[in-house]
Parts: sequence; C-alpha cells; structure tokens
Amino acid sequence: MTPRSLVFNSARYYSTRPQELADRLASEWERRREKPSSAPEGLGRDGTATEVVHRLMGVTGDCQICAPFERVWGTITERFPERHYHDSGLGTMNAVWAATRHLQPERAVETGVARGFTSAVILSAMAANGKGHLWSIDLPEVNLIYSGGAGAAVDPELAGRWTWMKGGS
Repeated sequence: MTPRSLVFNSARYYSTRPQELADRLASEWERRREKPSSAPEGLGRDGTATEVVHRLMGVTGDCQICAPFERVWGTITERFPERHYHDSGLGTMNAVWAATRHLQPERAVETGVARGFTSAVILSAMAANGKGHLWSIDLPEVNLIYSGGAGAAVDPELAGRWTWMKGGS
C-alpha cells in the first residue's frame, strides 16, 4: 500500500467514524506524551522473560507446562508463509504463554491486538489449560483493517474464547 493510498483509505474510513477518529487521535496524543518507562528492576539482567515469570511465581526446576510453547508458536506462524512480523518480541510471547499457563485465568483482558500474535498465544495457552476467555480492546490501524491483517493470527478454532471489542480503551 502506497503512502498516498493509505492517506485516502484512512480519510474514507474515518469520514464515517468520527468518534473512532477522535479516540484514535486521543490515544496517539497520549502515547506520544508519555515518557518511556523503564523495565522492572532486574529484567534483562536476571534471565529470560520466561525465567523472570517463573521466579516471580515461585516455579523452580524444569517446567513441563511451558515446554510446548515452541510447537504452539510454530503452529501460529506457519499460517503466515510470507514474511511477517509481530508487535511483541519472542521473549514477551514466551512470558505471556508461561503466565497464562501457570495462572490459568478464567478471564483476561488485553489492550491492543494489531495482527493478533499475542492474542493467539494467550488463546492457545487458555485452550491448553482447558479454560479461559480473552477480551481484547483495540482500534486497529486502518492499513490492517483494509488488508484484513487485523487479528489475523488468531486461529478461527480459538475464536470462541475471544471477544474483540473494536474501540478505544
């Protein structure tokens, strides 16, 4: 998509959704106004994100419930044979998997979906737990809406555990 077509598609899209445009502009203003936050003490120096999650939860030794992550991640990404990127790092994905598997939430809320890779990891972990429902809140980027990429990483078989609220958080 060229920059010019992105501008025209955005203008056309938001012309019929003034409240969504106002929410998007307010969110962007807030994001740019905030100062970058620093990582929690020790994160990055004391091991991988998954090791930090395990330490915070008191999990010691070899964690068998986190072992399937590599296979699950492979299943999620194989649906995208073309080059793709996800908005979170692989360490974050691993940590989200570990936290969801260990905490076994009945309900979870996330803000931001983008392509849905983190949503897909949470939903896969909930399926492995045999319980849980994820509510996601997001105003997808216009280019993701027009390309069909918004939330595309979520396997339709897991969508029964997922409620996507399209709007500002």
